[in-house]
Amino acid sequence: MRWTTLLLLVLSACEQSTPPVAVEPEPNIVTWTRSEIAPASITTLPTVIAEVNGGGLAVEDVDGDGDEDLLVATPGTMNTSGTLRLYRNQGRGQFLADPAMGFEGVQGWLTGLATADFDQDGHLDVVVGRLGTDLFLRGTPEGFSPPTELQGLGWTTSMAAADLDGDGDCDLLRVRYLEFDPIAPPPPATYKGIEVLGGPHGLTAEGDDILWNEPAGFRSEPLSGSPSYGLNAQVLDLNGDGQLDVLVGNDSQGNHAYLRQDDGWVERGAAIGLAGNGDGMGQATMGMAASDFNGDGQPDLFSTNFSADTNTFLESVGDGFFADRTAVRGLGVNSRPLLGWSAQFGDVDLDGDEDLLFVNGHVYPQATPNTMGSAWAQPAVLMLRSFNRFVRDETFPSPDEQGRLAVLFDADGDHDLDVVTVTRDGAVNLTTAATLSKRGQGCTMRFPDILRGRRVQITSGETTQVRWIPSGGGFQSSSPPVVHARVPSGSVVVQVDGLPAQTYEVASDPRSRSVIWDTSSTTKSTP
Repeated sequence: MRWTTLLLLVLSACEQSTPPVAVEPEPNIVTWTRSEIAPASITTLPTVIAEVNGGGLAVEDVDGDGDEDLLVATPGTMNTSGTLRLYRNQGRGQFLADPAMGFEGVQGWLTGLATADFDQDGHLDVVVGRLGTDLFLRGTPEGFSPPTELQGLGWTTSMAAADLDGDGDCDLLRVRYLEFDPIAPPPPATYKGIEVLGGPHGLTAEGDDILWNEPAGFRSEPLSGSPSYGLNAQVLDLNGDGQLDVLVGNDSQGNHAYLRQDDGWVERGAAIGLAGNGDGMGQATMGMAASDFNGDGQPDLFSTNFSADTNTFLESVGDGFFADRTAVRGLGVNSRPLLGWSAQFGDVDLDGDEDLLFVNGHVYPQATPNTMGSAWAQPAVLMLRSFNRFVRDETFPSPDEQGRLAVLFDADGDHDLDVVTVTRDGAVNLTTAATLSKRGQGCTMRFPDILRGRRVQITSGETTQVRWIPSGGGFQSSSPPVVHARVPSGSVVVQVDGLPAQTYEVASDPRSRSVIWDTSSTTKSTP
């Protein structure tokens, strides 16, 4: 009897000490409109692994007029060369191809894109990943100079520009996949009893490197991790020590996490819980995205993976370690039929927390729900945050397609987030958001390239939101050095790691809510 009474007292005390559950914020109303920028340009199905991943996408203000343009690399096939095209933003999210840009010299098997003002002459530069040698296009007042080849041979997939050594200019993290010879492609393989294209298993993986930006040009230095099937790259501070680290997502193998030390980087992916899922298994990491989900100021990391597996959400648990929280955050079982690619977090409904977008599509044209438990063409998915879970937004337009590349950005200048996607077969589509905000308005904040990868804290009143200035993450996709947040009118304090805070006044006009970081005190960034 005494033990029963004691147990009841303990349970009663626990119930009284449990804090009340917060009222869920009322979601803002978002109306989505999908439009075509360019139709599909590849009419053949993939027959070898090099035809699977798709091309490259970069969102940047190429012409310096204040809105974001699109650079799209079509990959090519076994019989055709890829192409690079610029789609200029005509204002209010209307994009038109610019055939006069002069990218005729950009040919070959084109993959990911990276953009930054690498030479700091005030003009945007572009790196084009390829199967073979990568290309560097130097920005000029008239456009871009003819492409030059960069050091190294291989199959580049994703890249990330960031000031990795703190010397005041952007270096380039470059991730590579595997050795592929178009003259002698690998033989077919078998998946679930069906003959499919061969790879990556059984093929030779390639190593990753950093292209250091030096006065004489770029200098390649290999990363120390074992060569793996690299598909993604992201630069950010993983352990809260104020230094930029490097995260590499690998296909069918453990991911690499390079932590910055005084004399370089040390690979610690398995030790800190970032190599794979909670079962310790390496996955097919295609897309990666970072958000401060649990409010501890440290990155929580989402990755997309192969079908019949789940996507993965690794949450910061303190002291630079991560734990698998996929199931409890609503991101597990519902992702099993999907094969995911590019992913990004962003506050699409302007309620103060970040939502999650990822695009999907199978690698095998033979895939059907009956044969492989997954379809060849698949929808993009937008997951809205609701309390401590994510729930799918059924209103988001998401036709079945061969999804590969995606970037969240403000396409039409109304300071909410829109979506551009590029499919494996080269179709470019824009999905714009019209957001009726009930408790605040969106704010766009632009930073110099040398701050890519840095954490940003945005404080208005008693509310602080955490973002990371993009440096990689989207599969073969590049975002501008811009963050978005819900900010009411008035003063906002913006704190970038390692730099003094700056205060700005944000207007109430929904089309005049931009912040441009004052670069007068930004000469170098701590590595």
